[in-house]
Amino acid sequence: MTPTLTKSYPPLTSRRKKTMTLPNNTLLGNRAPTQNVSYFKGSDGMDPSLKYPNFPINFIGRLRIDATKGVTTRTGDRAFIAELSVLSSNLPDTVRVGGKYSWYQSLKEPGTAYPACIAFLYAALGLDSVKHAAYIAKEIKPNQDTWLNKAANENCLAGSEVHLQTSLKRKKGFAPSQVPMHDKGDFTLHTFAPTAEALSEADAMAAQ
Repeated sequence: MTPTLTKSYPPLTSRRKKTMTLPNNTLLGNRAPTQNVSYFKGSDGMDPSLKYPNFPINFIGRLRIDATKGVTTRTGDRAFIAELSVLSSNLPDTVRVGGKYSWYQSLKEPGTAYPACIAFLYAALGLDSVKHAAYIAKEIKPNQDTWLNKAANENCLAGSEVHLQTSLKRKKGFAPSQVPMHDKGDFTLHTFAPTAEALSEADAMAAQ
Protein backbone atom coordinates (compact mmCIF):
# COMPACT_ATOMS: atom_id res chain seq x y z
CA MET A 1 0.00 0.00 0.00
CA THR A 2 1.32 3.44 -0.89
CA PRO A 3 1.84 5.42 2.32
CA THR A 4 0.29 8.82 2.86
CA LEU A 5 3.03 11.38 2.31
CA THR A 6 3.31 14.48 4.43
CA LYS A 7 4.41 17.83 3.00
CA SER A 8 8.05 17.40 2.20
CA TYR A 9 9.48 20.60 3.64
CA PRO A 10 8.96 24.38 3.92
CA PRO A 11 8.98 26.44 0.70
CA LEU A 12 12.35 26.88 -0.97
CA THR A 13 12.26 30.61 -0.25
CA SER A 14 12.13 30.12 3.51
CA ARG A 15 14.80 27.42 3.40
CA ARG A 16 17.07 29.68 1.38
CA LYS A 17 16.81 32.55 3.82
CA LYS A 18 17.40 30.23 6.74
CA THR A 19 20.33 28.25 5.41
CA MET A 20 22.61 30.79 3.73
CA THR A 21 23.81 32.57 6.84
CA LEU A 22 26.87 30.63 8.03
CA PRO A 23 30.48 31.51 7.22
CA ASN A 24 31.74 29.52 4.25
CA ASN A 25 33.46 26.75 6.23
CA THR A 26 33.97 23.91 3.79
CA LEU A 27 33.37 20.22 4.00
CA LEU A 28 36.18 17.97 2.74
CA GLY A 29 39.48 17.49 0.97
CA ASN A 30 40.98 20.87 0.19
CA ARG A 31 37.61 22.02 1.53
CA ALA A 32 38.44 20.43 4.91
CA PRO A 33 36.69 22.01 7.92
CA THR A 34 38.57 23.66 10.75
CA GLN A 35 38.79 21.57 13.88
CA ASN A 36 36.21 23.66 15.74
CA VAL A 37 33.47 22.64 13.31
CA SER A 38 31.11 20.64 15.55
CA TYR A 39 30.59 17.54 13.43
CA PHE A 40 34.34 16.90 13.19
CA LYS A 41 34.27 15.66 16.80
CA GLY A 42 32.50 12.41 16.00
CA SER A 43 29.90 10.54 18.01
CA ASP A 44 31.15 9.43 21.44
CA GLY A 45 33.56 6.90 19.95
CA MET A 46 30.74 4.96 18.30
CA ASP A 47 30.95 4.11 14.63
CA PRO A 48 27.90 6.00 13.36
CA SER A 49 27.65 3.93 10.20
CA LEU A 50 26.31 1.05 12.32
CA LYS A 51 23.32 2.90 13.79
CA TYR A 52 20.93 2.03 10.97
CA PRO A 53 21.28 -0.54 8.16
CA ASN A 54 22.41 0.48 4.70
CA PHE A 55 20.22 0.23 1.61
CA PRO A 56 20.67 -2.93 -0.50
CA ILE A 57 21.36 -2.82 -4.22
CA ASN A 58 18.42 -2.50 -6.63
CA PHE A 59 16.32 -0.50 -4.19
CA ILE A 60 14.00 2.20 -5.53
CA GLY A 61 11.90 4.27 -3.19
CA ARG A 62 10.90 7.54 -1.63
CA LEU A 63 12.55 8.65 1.60
CA ARG A 64 12.19 11.32 4.26
CA ILE A 65 15.38 12.85 5.61
CA ASP A 66 15.36 12.58 9.41
CA ALA A 67 18.88 13.79 10.10
CA THR A 68 22.13 14.69 8.38
CA LYS A 69 25.46 14.90 10.15
CA GLY A 70 29.19 14.95 9.64
CA VAL A 71 31.13 12.56 11.86
CA THR A 72 34.53 11.11 12.61
CA THR A 73 34.53 7.31 13.04
CA ARG A 74 36.53 5.34 15.58
CA THR A 75 39.21 4.82 12.95
CA GLY A 76 39.53 8.57 12.40
CA ASP A 77 37.82 8.68 9.01
CA ARG A 78 35.42 11.51 8.28
CA ALA A 79 32.02 10.82 6.77
CA PHE A 80 28.72 12.44 5.88
CA ILE A 81 25.67 10.50 7.04
CA ALA A 82 21.97 10.85 6.26
CA GLU A 83 19.42 9.03 8.41
CA LEU A 84 16.33 8.27 6.33
CA SER A 85 12.81 6.92 6.82
CA VAL A 86 11.32 4.79 4.03
CA LEU A 87 8.05 6.12 2.58
CA SER A 88 7.79 3.75 -0.38
CA SER A 89 9.80 0.70 -1.43
CA ASN A 90 10.08 -1.62 -4.41
CA LEU A 91 11.52 -4.26 -2.04
CA PRO A 92 8.91 -4.31 0.76
CA ASP A 93 10.09 -7.65 2.13
CA THR A 94 13.65 -6.35 2.44
CA VAL A 95 13.25 -2.60 2.92
CA ARG A 96 9.97 -2.08 4.72
CA VAL A 97 7.93 1.11 4.60
CA GLY A 98 8.45 2.95 7.88
CA GLY A 99 11.90 1.48 8.39
CA LYS A 100 14.95 3.63 9.12
CA TYR A 101 18.11 3.35 7.05
CA SER A 102 21.26 5.37 6.55
CA TRP A 103 23.39 6.61 3.69
CA TYR A 104 27.05 6.64 4.68
CA GLN A 105 29.39 8.63 2.44
CA SER A 106 33.06 8.36 3.34
CA LEU A 107 35.02 11.56 2.74
CA LYS A 108 38.31 9.77 2.07
CA GLU A 109 38.18 10.49 -1.66
CA PRO A 110 37.11 14.12 -2.23
CA GLY A 111 36.93 13.60 -5.99
CA THR A 112 33.97 11.23 -5.56
CA ALA A 113 32.68 12.14 -2.10
CA TYR A 114 32.09 15.83 -2.79
CA PRO A 115 29.97 15.31 -5.95
CA ALA A 116 27.96 12.63 -4.12
CA CYS A 117 27.22 14.99 -1.23
CA ILE A 118 26.31 17.79 -3.63
CA ALA A 119 23.94 15.50 -5.58
CA PHE A 120 22.22 14.60 -2.30
CA LEU A 121 21.96 18.29 -1.39
CA TYR A 122 20.41 19.21 -4.74
CA ALA A 123 17.86 16.41 -4.46
CA ALA A 124 16.90 17.53 -0.95
CA LEU A 125 16.42 21.08 -2.23
CA GLY A 126 14.25 19.86 -5.11
CA LEU A 127 16.78 20.79 -7.76
CA ASP A 128 17.63 19.03 -11.01
CA SER A 129 21.28 19.72 -11.92
CA VAL A 130 20.44 19.97 -15.65
CA LYS A 131 16.99 21.54 -15.65
CA HIS A 132 17.90 24.12 -13.00
CA ALA A 133 21.52 24.65 -14.03
CA ALA A 134 21.21 28.44 -14.38
CA TYR A 135 19.47 28.81 -11.02
CA ILE A 136 22.02 26.55 -9.32
CA ALA A 137 24.94 28.50 -10.82
CA LYS A 138 23.53 31.80 -9.57
CA GLU A 139 21.88 30.94 -6.26
CA ILE A 140 23.35 27.70 -4.95
CA LYS A 141 26.91 27.09 -6.13
CA PRO A 142 28.41 30.22 -4.54
CA ASN A 143 27.26 28.95 -1.14
CA GLN A 144 26.88 25.20 -1.54
CA ASP A 145 29.75 24.40 0.84
CA THR A 146 27.94 26.50 3.42
CA TRP A 147 24.76 24.53 2.74
CA LEU A 148 26.60 21.25 3.30
CA ASN A 149 28.08 22.41 6.58
CA LYS A 150 24.70 23.73 7.64
CA ALA A 151 23.23 20.29 6.90
CA ALA A 152 26.01 18.62 8.89
CA ASN A 153 25.85 20.99 11.85
CA GLU A 154 22.22 22.11 12.10
CA ASN A 155 20.20 19.38 10.37
CA CYS A 156 18.52 21.94 8.11
CA LEU A 157 17.41 19.33 5.54
CA ALA A 158 15.31 17.34 8.02
CA GLY A 159 11.78 16.76 6.73
CA SER A 160 12.76 16.98 3.05
CA GLU A 161 11.82 14.03 0.85
CA VAL A 162 13.91 12.49 -1.93
CA HIS A 163 13.86 9.55 -4.30
CA LEU A 164 16.67 6.98 -4.15
CA GLN A 165 17.82 4.27 -6.54
CA THR A 166 20.74 2.01 -5.65
CA SER A 167 22.90 -0.12 -7.91
CA LEU A 168 26.11 -2.11 -7.74
CA LYS A 169 29.22 -0.22 -8.87
CA ARG A 170 31.94 -2.65 -9.95
CA LYS A 171 35.68 -2.30 -10.21
CA LYS A 172 36.89 -0.43 -13.24
CA GLY A 173 38.38 -2.57 -15.98
CA PHE A 174 36.47 -5.74 -15.14
CA ALA A 175 33.47 -7.25 -16.89
CA PRO A 176 30.60 -8.19 -14.52
CA SER A 177 31.32 -11.88 -15.04
CA GLN A 178 34.92 -11.42 -13.91
CA VAL A 179 34.19 -9.91 -10.50
CA PRO A 180 32.16 -11.73 -7.83
CA MET A 181 29.29 -9.82 -6.26
CA HIS A 182 30.51 -7.47 -3.51
CA ASP A 183 34.15 -8.32 -4.12
CA LYS A 184 36.54 -5.88 -2.46
CA GLY A 185 36.40 -2.56 -4.30
CA ASP A 186 32.75 -2.89 -5.33
CA PHE A 187 30.25 -0.61 -3.64
CA THR A 188 26.59 0.36 -3.68
CA LEU A 189 25.97 3.46 -5.78
CA HIS A 190 23.26 5.75 -4.38
CA THR A 191 21.50 8.00 -6.91
CA PHE A 192 19.30 10.61 -5.24
CA ALA A 193 16.67 12.62 -7.12
CA PRO A 194 14.11 15.26 -6.12
CA THR A 195 10.43 14.43 -5.77
CA ALA A 196 7.91 15.70 -8.31
CA GLU A 197 6.45 18.11 -5.77
CA ALA A 198 9.86 19.53 -4.94
CA LEU A 199 10.68 19.92 -8.64
CA SER A 200 7.50 21.97 -9.10
CA GLU A 201 8.52 24.29 -6.27
CA ALA A 202 11.99 24.66 -7.71
CA ASP A 203 10.56 25.35 -11.18
CA ALA A 204 8.53 28.22 -9.77
CA MET A 205 11.52 29.59 -7.89
CA ALA A 206 13.83 29.38 -10.89
CA ALA A 207 11.27 31.17 -13.08
CA GLN A 208 11.21 34.25 -10.85
